[in-house]
Amino acid sequence: MKKLDLPSIDPKDPWKDDVLGRQHFGQILSDMIEGISQPYVISLKGEWGSGKSVFLRRLEAELQGRAPRVPVIFVDAWKYDYYEDPLYALISAVEQRLLSDKSLDDAEISAAKEAGKWMFGYAGKVIAPLAKIVGATADAFTAGAASNFAEGIGELGQALFDANQEKRDAHQSLCKELENARDRLLRLDGDGVARSTHGQKVVVIIDELDRCRPDYAIRLLERVKHFFDLRGYLFVIAIDGENLQEAVRSLYGPTVDGERYLRKFFDLEMYLPAPDNMSFNRLLRHSFETLESADLPDAQWPNVLSNIYRTPLLVGNKRRAQAQLEASAYFEHIANAFGLKLRDQAQAFSRLHAAAAALGARSTFIPVAAAFIACLRYIDYASYEGWRTTGFVPGIEGIQATCDWANVIATRNQDVAHALRTYLVLASQGSPDMIRQTMQFAFKDAALSHHIVRCLPQNMAEWPKALEESHQEMFSLTQTFGTRDLPPEATRQVELSALSN
Repeated sequence: MKKLDLPSIDPKDPWKDDVLGRQHFGQILSDMIEGISQPYVISLKGEWGSGKSVFLRRLEAELQGRAPRVPVIFVDAWKYDYYEDPLYALISAVEQRLLSDKSLDDAEISAAKEAGKWMFGYAGKVIAPLAKIVGATADAFTAGAASNFAEGIGELGQALFDANQEKRDAHQSLCKELENARDRLLRLDGDGVARSTHGQKVVVIIDELDRCRPDYAIRLLERVKHFFDLRGYLFVIAIDGENLQEAVRSLYGPTVDGERYLRKFFDLEMYLPAPDNMSFNRLLRHSFETLESADLPDAQWPNVLSNIYRTPLLVGNKRRAQAQLEASAYFEHIANAFGLKLRDQAQAFSRLHAAAAALGARSTFIPVAAAFIACLRYIDYASYEGWRTTGFVPGIEGIQATCDWANVIATRNQDVAHALRTYLVLASQGSPDMIRQTMQFAFKDAALSHHIVRCLPQNMAEWPKALEESHQEMFSLTQTFGTRDLPPEATRQVELSALSN
């Protein structure tokens, strides 16, 4: 099963192919960053799956392509949450950014590595518990090895005092090394030429914080506050506000106000603009290229849905391409009506794409049903699982075509709503007689139901089986039929789909 690849970002043109329409916001944010001189932390809020990671990579390229260049340290927090302490992850990112400059000579590379060793060493002392630093003195006192109680208290007190002083000294030394690292990054502009560092800054972008363990995520914010409150460092941290607030409550108790606690870490909150969903759907259609004949120019796309029920059904591979085209048109309206997040849309479209490749040439493939089932997994997983495991169609009341799912879609597109309502109501009927009654009472206007009827056998007695197979095959691509009679590309799609579930 193919999945949507992250876009390739051109450092010279970071907003090229910005289908989500965020260039204007990104350039405003970059201008603002350039104008900030003091230590600063910006939170960039956006829901999970809203395209934060792609935006941050474009922002990175935008900043580093400016004159004067703004060096960026990019931290994938989730990639490093196996570290015992997030301070190590931050230092590791600084060291890697220092070493990434291709203009460094051998001596400079050696100096950067040496700086990394010192930073890790100081960090280890800063975050180590006092008892660990005190070591043998504490062990001797608690074991009763001291000659008398007063002497033991004095030795332990002195050891704790010295250990605390060692931590303070290590903290100061670590901050000094971080300032030196900042100056190294600012002095070199990619060509080995020294530059003035006055008034300049290094931007640290932190992504995927929401996916980290709660304790790690909150501790990372605390480390930024305690160790990077230094002139010349500015942080942009992407967050999903709700998840991070839950992390606070999981650590400090359910009565803690997570939003208020997080507020102390950020100087400014910004919200990622809502994406252009229509453009994103266009990106999905262009990215899944197995059936190239289904990839129409943008100017022709709006006419696809209105012409579906007027178009005769084709056969064989032509029918497969036609099914992919129709399913893609339905998918766009269903996904947008229910407000699916971008990441969910990409995953749902991947499933739909595989289904069309494997099943599209079959008479039991009904495009609106395929598109709805692919989306339903992300709209309402309980209903999806209930339908998949029991075979009972969710959300239908009798034969009066009452369907909440279709009502939601009707606010955006009546044709899609009628097509889905027709399918779900007919699929919920168990016999030809019930289907006839439904057609008589619920769908008096034949044109409204023609989207579905055109896909069904001419003999209405065969409809119950065809309707049942239409959703069974979508739910289980490999269990309901063999792949030996499918074309090679469709067989491969089925096999990959099975592996991805």
